[in-house]
Formats: sequence, structure tokens, C-alpha cells
Amino acid sequence: MRSTRHSARGISATILFLFLTFLSLTISARAAGDDADDADEYDVKARVVRISLIAGDVNLKRSGSNDWERAQLNFPLVEGDTISTDSNSRVEIQIDARNFVRLGANT
Repeated sequence: MRSTRHSARGISATILFLFLTFLSLTISARAAGDDADDADEYDVKARVVRISLIAGDVNLKRSGSNDWERAQLNFPLVEGDTISTDSNSRVEIQIDARNFVRLGANT
């Protein structure tokens, strides 16, 4: 009789443990899924490119600003930034390891 009572408690404890483990994994998976959605949204909005080559006078106006500033090599660019080249000037913008945009004079 005693062994039956102990085994019933053991089974109940095991079932409770499995239920709590399942519940915590479900909650963790849901939270991780929400974080992944946020990361995807952030990647789309926060794409950063850089100025990889400058020849001559190249100017930059940051998104949300009315002031122009002189562009510099390796300067990060984000959506909404504006680039301007003077005569006899050019700039190269590196999108990723294999993709570039080249702007000529008076662009």
C-alpha cells in the first residue's frame, strides 16, 4: 500500500513538472517570436549604408535637418539623407559588400 501511495505522488509530481515545463516553453517561444518580429521591422527601417569614396566637394543633408555639411569617407547614411556633388566631384555609396551606387558631378 505504501509503495502505491509513493508512486502516485511521483506520477503527480512528474505530471505537474511536465505541465509547468510545457507552459514555460510556450511562453518563452511566444516572447521569442515577438522579439523576432520586432527585429525584422527594425532591420527594414534601419538600413545603413556608407560613403566609400569621395572625389571633390560632396555635401550631405541629414534627414530632418535643413543644414548641409561636408560629407566624409565612411560616413553612415540612412533613409532620408540627401547627397549633393559639385562640378568635378563624385561619390560612391556602398550598400553592402557587392553593391555600390556611384554619383557623378552635379548630382
